[in-house]
Amino acid sequence: MIEPLLAQVRAEVTMRLRSPATLVAILAFLGLAALWLPAPGGNAASLIWETPDGRLYAPFYTSAYVGAALAILMGVLLTLAGYYLVAGSVRRDRETGVGAILAATPLPSWQYLLGKLLAHTAYLFVIAGTGFATGLVLWLIHGTGPFQPIAFFGPGLLVGIPALVFTAAMAVLFDVTPVLRTKAGFVAWFFFFALAVMAIPMETSGVDGPQNQRKVAPFDPSGLASYDVVLRASIPEEGRDKVSSGHVIVRKPITRVDWPGVTITGTFVSLRALTLLLPVAILGLAVLLFDRFDPARGGGLRKLLKRKTGAAPAEAVVLGPLDAISLASLSPIRATPSFPAAVLAETRLLWDSAPRLRWVLLLAALAAAFPSDTVPLSAALVLLLVPALSESAAREKLEGTMPLILGQPGVPRSLVIWKTCAAALFVLALEVPSLVKLAVTQPLQIPAVLAGAVLTAAFATAAGSLTGGGKLFSALFLVGWYVALNKMPAGDVTGLLVGGPGIGGFAFWLVTVGLLFAVALLREGRDRS
Repeated sequence: MIEPLLAQVRAEVTMRLRSPATLVAILAFLGLAALWLPAPGGNAASLIWETPDGRLYAPFYTSAYVGAALAILMGVLLTLAGYYLVAGSVRRDRETGVGAILAATPLPSWQYLLGKLLAHTAYLFVIAGTGFATGLVLWLIHGTGPFQPIAFFGPGLLVGIPALVFTAAMAVLFDVTPVLRTKAGFVAWFFFFALAVMAIPMETSGVDGPQNQRKVAPFDPSGLASYDVVLRASIPEEGRDKVSSGHVIVRKPITRVDWPGVTITGTFVSLRALTLLLPVAILGLAVLLFDRFDPARGGGLRKLLKRKTGAAPAEAVVLGPLDAISLASLSPIRATPSFPAAVLAETRLLWDSAPRLRWVLLLAALAAAFPSDTVPLSAALVLLLVPALSESAAREKLEGTMPLILGQPGVPRSLVIWKTCAAALFVLALEVPSLVKLAVTQPLQIPAVLAGAVLTAAFATAAGSLTGGGKLFSALFLVGWYVALNKMPAGDVTGLLVGGPGIGGFAFWLVTVGLLFAVALLREGRDRS
């Protein structure tokens, strides 16, 4: 049993490490880790607390400080973004036909899914290792004091290991659940993370309540709520009520002080160890839901419905005599391929490829034209762009129709530019009601919305072309959506949520999307040559 599992894990991890998506993920994680740990001496830090007299304090740049910041980064990224890095493996086996071959072998379903879980876990360990490496380099550059291995690695491993195993198990569960294994799962995971992984543990731990009521949360897959409790306990008592962690930017001066680091309690260690039992239960549920790549082995509800309704007998079709048709009477078809025609055809395909989603998109587009005092109604439209656009650039690769498409006359030479133009036209068509409203109420916002449509289309196309799927676009776009709704304009790439990302945010999106787009074009040119 061990050898087949190791072979499966080795093959899965090797394939992922060779994918361009891994390089993009590592570069993104390196950038976030460097941003998460700003250099000392400025107006930013990863951990700040405020005393009742209004003074701000942060630790010196010690190995304990870097380790504490990395633990929070691990808890966030290995659960939220980690899912998008590993999800879709079972779906890929289903679409490529590998699953049908495996289903004909004696390999048990539980062993196949356990291999996926272990492969996901190993891959996320590799990504997590880049975070530790970045933190070590930054400490060597900016750090003070001796290097303390336990203080540096301990918090991140205690928070990160259960978090990444939980994420790997949830990716397997989503992959075998009929609705969640589709593009809808990309959106569903984001809300599951916000509610079940973040909000519920934070509420049960009493982080925002009085100091004597804070406790380690019993259910805390990411470990962030429980870690916040032990982190606050290590801070001087007068500053525990106003603690900020992450990439914190302030306007007042920061006083750097000695900080002993996080004191890990036995309760915290025990609960993190118990969290490792969650993936076992999740894997068991996934085995029950897994159809072993046989649609006939659907869930119990489908079998019940089939038993009650039964199959309708097929009606006999009687063919009459064929009329004689003169070939000369048929009108000749003259193909007039062109780039605009190809863009219009792809735009229509985007609309037709989601029959269940398109009418919801239309309703959201109309609702976005109405004003709202709280959450903008355009938030639903922006959110629905994720399942609509995420896999548009990789559609032919996923369906295996790329050679057929490339063999057609009139197909544009650059599929990246073609699909970007079509996606931009698709987004602009949905934004017509919003643009009409803005023309009357806020005409100065129209350029931000037009630029946002182009950036969104280029982002979805470049990410999908590079990674062969929609996970990278879905993860980063949803993070921007969430950031914008929390009144931080930098995340509003579409310009529909809070009026645009501002000059700094627009520059960030322009550079990020521009680099992805340039790499996608270079890779496309290399593949064609």
